[in-house]
Order: sequence, then structure tokens, then C-alpha cells
Amino acid sequence: MPKKKSYIFILLLIFCICIGITVKKYKDNIAQYVASFIVDKNDKFFDSKKQVLTKERESIKYKHLTIFYLKSDLELLPETKSALERAIQLNENLFDINDNQPSEIIIFKNMDEIESLSKMEYANGFYSERGKLIGIVPEIKEGEIDLWNYKKTLMHEYTHDVFWQKVDGLGLTYEDFPYWFLEGIAEYVGYDDLDIDIKISNIHTPFVPLKQLTTYKQWNQYRINSDYNVYLQSYVVIKFLVHEYGNEIINKILIETKYKGVFEAGLESATGININTLEGHVKDF
Repeated sequence: MPKKKSYIFILLLIFCICIGITVKKYKDNIAQYVASFIVDKNDKFFDSKKQVLTKERESIKYKHLTIFYLKSDLELLPETKSALERAIQLNENLFDINDNQPSEIIIFKNMDEIESLSKMEYANGFYSERGKLIGIVPEIKEGEIDLWNYKKTLMHEYTHDVFWQKVDGLGLTYEDFPYWFLEGIAEYVGYDDLDIDIKISNIHTPFVPLKQLTTYKQWNQYRINSDYNVYLQSYVVIKFLVHEYGNEIINKILIETKYKGVFEAGLESATGININTLEGHVKDF
């Protein structure tokens, strides 16, 4: 090969490697990469794909839940049940609900498989309101399953399921609530009130005004941007609300939203402060 062509080939190879490293680094640095999102697939593909995935797996009942798993994930079941037991307890305290409806959980084998159903990038868990389905894939770190993140994500997704039951019983829908509120509650349960000092001042990413985290489009824009950490930010907001007003405040906000007709009015009625004041308190929390 002539020298000129050889140099071009080497430069092209280096360029491709750099691009690959950049993409990997981008994924690795997305703070929300191991978190999740609510999906609602209103098409036949979702149902048929789900049917295929469940038929490929073993199943086991745990309380009101059916868990679908591969034989290779058998050793995960005790940790799965432990996380669900804790999530059930925490959600009962937050939502004052114990009549849980049947739901299903699929443990996926890798990111490609879970993305084939959820159609979401950089999320190792999801909840589908349509299918009453929780999807989760164990994250592998240094050759082993990261059990803490696995259990946190499962508890997060289970909370979406309970939230849907609660608001549906009130005659409301997810659309009646901003995404920072939905995801913040799920993160609060996922962290299980972890005894660490997480404050807005300790989050080394810009604070996104809560009104800019209302819709799916707004949330997703920041979710996949590694310059922001909207999950952790929203967790701190919910932690502040529970710390200041007690566990019952979440249920109270839901009920007041039903009576007032709008979330912000429900929030103010339940707490005595508006969303702008809430932001100020959270930043000082």
C-alpha cells in the first residue's frame, strides 16, 4: 500500500476509534442511563412482542405480581422479591393504597432486548401503563450484576405502577401531573430514603426550572443530556416535600389536584406554597 494511502487508512482508523470511545463515554456519563421512564405503547407490536418475550421465560408469582425470568436469572429472584417487598411497603405509606392490582415484570437479558420493546435509549427499566408491565435489565459492572442499581430501578418502576393505580382511582391520568413529580416520587422510593447528603448544591449539573420538566418532550430532552441530572434533581424536590410535610403530602397533592383540576393549584392547596416558592426552598434545602 502506498505511504499516502497508508496514512489515510491509519487516520481513518483512529477517527473511528475516537468516535467509538466518544459514544461509549457519552453513554457512560449519562447520569440517567441506569434510570428509567414511563412508556405507553398503543400499538399491536408492543402486545405481540411482549407475548413472545413472556413465552421464552419461566414465570413465578409473588403476591399480586408475575415475574418472567430466564433460567440464567434464577439467582436474582430473592433480590427481586426483597426489592418488591420494600417497594410495596414504601408505596403504601406514600399513597395510602394496599389493594394492588395484578401486574407483570419481565427481566430482560440485555439493553438491546429491552430497547426492542420500550423503544427508548439509555434506560434499563420502564413501565407500560398499557400492558401493566414493568421491564428491567440487570446492569453488569466489572463482570457482576450491580444489585443496588437493579433493586433501585425495580422499586422505581414498581412505584410508577402504584402511582397509575392511585391516579386512575381518582379519575385522573399521568397527563395531569408534571414529569418531574412522577419521576421524583419513583426515585424517592428507589433510593429508599438513602441516608446520604443529596442536595441541589451537591448536584454538579444545572438546575432545570420545574416548569420546563412538565411534558414528556421536555423531560426526555434533558434526560438524555449528560449535562443535566433531572432524575436526581426531582428526587431532591420530593425528598424536600416529604421532609417538610410528611409522607402524607404526596397523597394530599394527588387529592387536591383532583379537586382543583390543575396540578399547580393542587400543589399550592396541599402545601401552602406555589411552584416558584417550592423551587427556592429546594435550592436552600
